[in-house]
Amino acid sequence: MLTCCVFCPLRLLQDANLSSGAHGQALDSLKAQLTQTEAQLACTRDEHFKEKTTLLERESLLQAEKVQLSNDLAAIERQVGAEQGKVRDYQTTMQTLQRELHMLKKEHEEYKQRATGILQVSFQLFPCCCF
Repeated sequence: MLTCCVFCPLRLLQDANLSSGAHGQALDSLKAQLTQTEAQLACTRDEHFKEKTTLLERESLLQAEKVQLSNDLAAIERQVGAEQGKVRDYQTTMQTLQRELHMLKKEHEEYKQRATGILQVSFQLFPCCCF
């Protein structure tokens, strides 16, 4: 090989060929890394899309369940209100019946007392008759 000075065209040409080969290798390496990174990005986007879709489906199901539970709760609250109304009605009816029972017992006692009085008077008036 010929030894040339640093500014010799032949030397410059050889140096240029060596450096363009190194640049080409670096460029090829960067292109390979870019392709790999783009593939990873596409895969990550797909996974993100799938997860987002799953999350939206779950959110939709939860919202539907929330609406259903809210409707069920409202129906139960209406039933409880109706049952409480029935309980109040039954309590009122029971109180009325208890007052009536008390009055009937009192009337019965008064009737027994009058009947006993009538029997005593009749025995006094008619001592020899047996009823």
